[in-house]
Amino acid sequence: MSGTTPDFVHLQVRSHYSMMRGAADLESLCRAAAARGMRALALTDVNGLYGAVRFWEIARDHGLQPILGAEITAADPRRAAAGERATVLVRTPDGYANLCRLLTRRHLEAGFALAPALAARADGLVILSSSLALLQALRDARGGTGDLYFALGSSGAPASGGWIGRLEGARRLGIPPVAVNDVHGVEARDFELHRLLRAIDLNTTRDRVPPEELASPQAWLKPPAEMARAYPHCPEAVAATTRLAADCALERPPWGERVFPRFAQLVAAGAAADPGTGDTFEILKVRCDEGARRRYGAVTPQVRARLDHELAIIRDKGFADYFLV
Repeated sequence: MSGTTPDFVHLQVRSHYSMMRGAADLESLCRAAAARGMRALALTDVNGLYGAVRFWEIARDHGLQPILGAEITAADPRRAAAGERATVLVRTPDGYANLCRLLTRRHLEAGFALAPALAARADGLVILSSSLALLQALRDARGGTGDLYFALGSSGAPASGGWIGRLEGARRLGIPPVAVNDVHGVEARDFELHRLLRAIDLNTTRDRVPPEELASPQAWLKPPAEMARAYPHCPEAVAATTRLAADCALERPPWGERVFPRFAQLVAAGAAADPGTGDTFEILKVRCDEGARRRYGAVTPQVRARLDHELAIIRDKGFADYFLV
C-alpha cells in the first residue's frame, strides 16, 4: 500500500452467516474493505463455512485476496462463553480439508473437545485464540508454537489491564500476538442490529441481553489506520496481520472441481439403459434431439438454434452427466 497508510488485514470477521450474530452481508463487507484500502479480508463465521464459496467470488470481484476460515467453539456453551474458542484460517488446500473435518466433528460429536481436535487436524491451518489455556494445550500437544497466535483485542479494548496481562502470558508461552477486532458489522452503527439479533436469539429485549452475549461496540470493519492507532503498545500484532494474510493466500479455490454422479455408473448398476457407444455429451444430444421432435414435431430453425445454444452451455460447463442423471 502506498503512502503512509499502514497495512492491516482483518482476520476475524463474522458475516450474517454467523446466525443471529453477524450484522453484515458479504457484499457489504467486501465493498467496504476495498473502499478502505484493504488488500485482503478473512471470513471466519461461527462453526461453519456457509458463505465461503460466495465470499471467494465477491472478494475477487472487489480486488481483495479472500482468506478462508471459521471460528470453532467448544461444544459446551459454558466453556465457549468462557473463551474456549479459536479462529482457524486456511493456509493450504489440505488445511481446508482439515477445517471441513473439524467443523463436521464439531456438529456431530456430542463430546467434541476443541483442543485435541485442533491438535489432530492442525496441518495447513493457522490458529488464533484469546484463550491462553487453549493455546498452551495446543503448543504442548504439537511440541511447538508454529502457526499458533494470540488473538489480541478479540473481546474489547486491547489496552485494558486484563489484556496487558494476557499478552505478557502469551509472550511467556512463546506465542506471538496478532491484532483482531472480532468484526460483526461494517459500521459502528451496526452494533444495534447485532444487539437486536442477539435479543431475538435469546428471546429477550435488547436492553436485557447479557453483556457477555454481545460483541464490543468497537467490533466493526475499522480502516487500517484506525486499527494501527489502537495498538501503540504492540505494533508487531498489527504487522502480523499482513504476514498471515500472505501465508494464507491461496491461488485457487481449495474445493476443487464439482463432483457429479457419472451416467456410466448408473448404466453399470442397471439403473439406466445402456445407450450404446458415444460419449456422455453425444448421448445427451441424441436424447435432446429425440425430445425436441417429440414435443415440437418438426424441429424449426428457431428450435434448433435454441437447443444448440443450451447444449453448448452444458458442454462447456461439463454438466452432461448431471442432466442425464
